[in-house]
Amino acid sequence: MTTERYTVATTRGDIAVALHRNVGVNCAVLAVFVPGAPRDISLTRNITSVWESAVVGAVSRSDVAFITFNYLGVGESTGQMSDSSIASRREQVVAVIRYVRAIIRPPKLVLVGFSMGGHIVSTLAGKCQADGIVLITPAAYGSRAEPIRFGPRLTWELRRPRSWQHSPAFAQYRMFKGHKLLIAPRNDEVIPAEVTAIYAAHTDERFIWRPSGVGHRFLACVTAEDRSVTRQSIERVAAFIELCASGTSSQHRPSIEAEAAA
Repeated sequence: MTTERYTVATTRGDIAVALHRNVGVNCAVLAVFVPGAPRDISLTRNITSVWESAVVGAVSRSDVAFITFNYLGVGESTGQMSDSSIASRREQVVAVIRYVRAIIRPPKLVLVGFSMGGHIVSTLAGKCQADGIVLITPAAYGSRAEPIRFGPRLTWELRRPRSWQHSPAFAQYRMFKGHKLLIAPRNDEVIPAEVTAIYAAHTDERFIWRPSGVGHRFLACVTAEDRSVTRQSIERVAAFIELCASGTSSQHRPSIEAEAAA
């Protein structure tokens, strides 16, 4: 597996992108990691996070390629985060996918979204003709919030009671007919339980994992429980990507899903 670095130019800055693939092997599926909003952008310097690297290493197929990237104003990407919005971040993801698709022309696409990335993935899956999507602690935002730039106005809008109620993510996720995997801790202190319940209502229960004992940011691996759930999540996401690559019917779950969730 080699890592190729690219820069995707936009009108507001350059997006730093890493493409992980086995050169010389025809790509069967491209998996795109769509991150959430970093809690502290000063700590986000690498294009590829530790857990993303672990998923890349856990997929056994040699014909799977992966995209990791930094949003504008984050890590190695240029621009200012204050110039971005949820809607513009969605367009950044589209630009990255379009750019890499032109390089390797993958027949299949899997989108993996964490937190804010879950909302973005849900609203993009149909437009990008994805074959599978993974939501990890997915957020949902109302249409009013999407165009507001990051800052106090957006914070106010997101704190408005039930601002997520008519999120476009719900309708798009419901209509998506491809493979869907949902990983959502039972003790998420950030995402309202009602939001998770809506996503779960439109996901095959065999592809839902609700681990206990961890919170929204379990991928930071602060506690032993975080590390355990992260390891199991990596295994489940890797197995799901392989399922999408194989073209197996969604009626057949990946082997990692065989264990009942606690």
